[in-house]
Amino acid sequence: MDGAENYYQIGIQREFALTYQRVGPVQAVKAAGLQTAGIVSQTIDVFSKLLSGRISVKQLQSVVGISRTAGQAVQQGAYAVIGFMALISVQLGILNLLPIPILDGGHILLLSLEGIRRRDFSLTFKERFIQVGLVFLLALIVYVTYNDVARLLTRHS
Repeated sequence: MDGAENYYQIGIQREFALTYQRVGPVQAVKAAGLQTAGIVSQTIDVFSKLLSGRISVKQLQSVVGISRTAGQAVQQGAYAVIGFMALISVQLGILNLLPIPILDGGHILLLSLEGIRRRDFSLTFKERFIQVGLVFLLALIVYVTYNDVARLLTRHS
C-alpha cells in the first residue's frame, strides 16, 4: 500500500439480544397488543411534545429519512424490519386520525360538525375544507423533505 493512508473508525452500536419464546395464540395477541400500545403511547407523547414546542418540527423525517432508517433496519435483520414496519403502520394510523381536512380524522370532524348542526355543509364549504387540508399537508411534506435533504447534505459535505 504505497502512499495509502490508513483510516480507522470506531463505532458503537446497540446490539440486540433477541430471544425467541414459543407462546400460544392468546399470549401472542396479548404481547402484540402491549407492544402496539407502547408504540401508540410513544407516538402520542412525541406529537404532544411537537405541539407544545419541546420538540422541533425540524426533527421530523420525510421519505428521505424513513428510507435511510429502513436501510438501517435491513442491515440489522428481519426482526428490526418487521418492528420498523409496525412502527410506521401505527404512526400512519394515528396520523390519519388527526382532525386535518382530507385525512379520515378530518372527515370524522366534518361529519361530527354536520351532526351537531343537524344539516349538511354546502358543497363549496366541503371543497374548501378539503383544499385547506391538502395545502397544509403538502406544505408540511415539502418543509419536512427540505429539512431532511438539508440534513443529509450537511452530513456529506
